[in-house]
Amino acid sequence: MALALAGRVLFVTSSPAAGLCPCSFSNETSQLSTTECIRPVTIPLRASHWTSRNASRRSVECNGIFSDLKGSLLSRFKSGKREDAGTRKQPPVWPPPEDADESDQEDVLDADETPYVPEVNKDAELDESVLKEIASKGATEVRVVDVEKTFLTSQGEKKVVKGVSLRVEAGQLVALVGPSGSGKTTLLRMIAGLEPTSAGKVYFNDEDLTDVRVQDRDVGFMFQSYALFKHMTVAGNVAYGLNTSKRKGIVTSEQIRKRVDDLLSLVQLSDYGERYPPQLSGGQRQRVALARALATEPRLLLLDEPFGALDIVVRQELRTWVKKLQKALNITTIFVTHDQDEALEMADYMVVFHRGRILQEGPPFEVYESPNSAFVMNFISDPNVLPATCLAVRRSGFRTTKPYVLVRPDDVPIFYEERLDLPTTPATVMEVNNMGPEVLCEIKYDDDVTLEFNRQRYDFEEQPLEIGQRVHLQLKPLLLKAFHPEDLKA
Repeated sequence: MALALAGRVLFVTSSPAAGLCPCSFSNETSQLSTTECIRPVTIPLRASHWTSRNASRRSVECNGIFSDLKGSLLSRFKSGKREDAGTRKQPPVWPPPEDADESDQEDVLDADETPYVPEVNKDAELDESVLKEIASKGATEVRVVDVEKTFLTSQGEKKVVKGVSLRVEAGQLVALVGPSGSGKTTLLRMIAGLEPTSAGKVYFNDEDLTDVRVQDRDVGFMFQSYALFKHMTVAGNVAYGLNTSKRKGIVTSEQIRKRVDDLLSLVQLSDYGERYPPQLSGGQRQRVALARALATEPRLLLLDEPFGALDIVVRQELRTWVKKLQKALNITTIFVTHDQDEALEMADYMVVFHRGRILQEGPPFEVYESPNSAFVMNFISDPNVLPATCLAVRRSGFRTTKPYVLVRPDDVPIFYEERLDLPTTPATVMEVNNMGPEVLCEIKYDDDVTLEFNRQRYDFEEQPLEIGQRVHLQLKPLLLKAFHPEDLKA
């Protein structure tokens, strides 16, 4: 028999004839005892067989050597910082001691009872001194003139932006909306200088920047994925662009530190500077990316789907806060979004793209109320599609040679009795769905054509509708849009 000792783990080796030897090793006496043996491991009697394969994870863990150490390390490093055993926070004792003061007790809540904390305090007052420092360069007017972009593909050349001209006033918040592949993100990248233009010009305050490098355009760009460096702290990410200026001797370390502190305070992340991106929520990462984009005092702020990766509650909270911050900084901002509600709520000016061209632009309310095409109407809202020859369309007096018409659910007046002075059409209520602030109803005309319309909840409470009830609806010709199926294709 032979003994192989590695660290605190004892490996007992024996020949097949020798069997197992009851023995153990005492750490206190450093002597071998033959009175007791706990989980001996037998291996062949050859030194060459002492390999990492024999000292496997199972062999180590079954002897209880590293199991506690592993759990301790995982708990310490998941928190993002090391803690000494004496400073670790102990779990609260419950129930509390009888002689404890109630003011010293911590509330112990279950996971499902934890109160919801808003992502940002959108009503918080912004520090005027911080705003003055960050917005020192003022707003910039942006113009693109006959801009085009062509990519080379395996099928040949593909033009994704086709002769686009756009003027963004200084200090405006402009939304570029449209389906995927319509060219809006490509235009944003050409304004930033990340993509060269195939034709056309880009101007900042009448200064031609078409051939100027991206690093010399003084633009803050926030990517859809945020593109934060996981190996850097939050403060390090925010200071990343400033470090280039430091190497050029433009700013000092003290100025960088102050600006990072100001920006983290502005985006309500003052206590998160030493954390890393994986330790943050989606809304916090979005605000870090926004602070990094603002760090270099850009003339223009460009945002690519800034809320796309967030859940609906956080998204709605941050919309209001970002718009408030943008107005306070007075920085010209262009953002791309697929969410028409987001554009309608936030933007001062909306630009609708389709197949590389601008179909319509203007204030959001104006674009919604007066869409200039069926595509814009279909994209901005969620309208009903009706055959142009159905009974309701013919009674409305609307005439078209196209096969279909669009009408929005909120553009359909409803009456409970027939109106002889209006061209109404009778129908039967089929469904009533309570959507919170409004009620969505579905009716069926006598020619089996169905239509959805909205009612405000307080109107519905005064005069409720029941399934099977007969009602009369009016379609207004000025609110209808005729189209061919090809008109709505992206």
